[in-house]
Amino acid sequence: MLEVIGVSKSYGRNKVLKNVSFKIFPGELLFLLGKNGAGKTTLLNIISSIHSMTKGEVLINGFSIKDRPIEAKRSLGYIVDDIKAFEFLTGGEFLEFIASVYKLENKDRIIKRYVTLFQMDDCLNQLISTYSSGMKKKIMIISCLIRNPPVLIMDEPTNGLDIGSHLVLFNEIRSLASKKTILIATHDRFIIEGLIAMGIKSRIAIIKDGRIAALDTLDNLKRRYHKRSVAEVFLEVYKL
Repeated sequence: MLEVIGVSKSYGRNKVLKNVSFKIFPGELLFLLGKNGAGKTTLLNIISSIHSMTKGEVLINGFSIKDRPIEAKRSLGYIVDDIKAFEFLTGGEFLEFIASVYKLENKDRIIKRYVTLFQMDDCLNQLISTYSSGMKKKIMIISCLIRNPPVLIMDEPTNGLDIGSHLVLFNEIRSLASKKTILIATHDRFIIEGLIAMGIKSRIAIIKDGRIAALDTLDNLKRRYHKRSVAEVFLEVYKL
């Protein structure tokens, strides 16, 4: 489970997040939508402890990121949109490093599965600094998925991916959604509507001016705003 409780974030007088609260239960996927600058990435960075919050609380798998940070971080996987770290390692060295930090059992088999799925077999001996943006995204996705954490958060996970890798990730999310707690911040309406069409238990949260302006299932939101698609609901919320 992921619980965000009254989270606020300010930079001086600039209030980026204002009393944001929601829960995501195991076997549920929450899509987080909002315009650029609405606070999506700031919120994900707070959940993952990259940034501190001004006030509030976050519980990951029952562990407070303030009081039990190690346990909370071990329970969380974060696929970031902006990838800059570990470029001095090869892809293979990076995955081995992650496997050793988290003491993964059967690491060779697990790494091999995901490396093959994302067609990175021939790239593992290359420095990450030489990777294209899409390859960097794939190695970060793999490093997250091999850990099999109970809570997953993803910031624009399909950005930079080729069509084949986009489909692979889509299928992995579909497979994991019944067992994991998943939060995805995205502008990709195709992945939203595609996963919802698969019958995955999900809700949509729309963040506006640092607050959650709407939070419900897509069907309920379409009925409430008398719209036919997630894009139309989004535009209507931002008119309010």
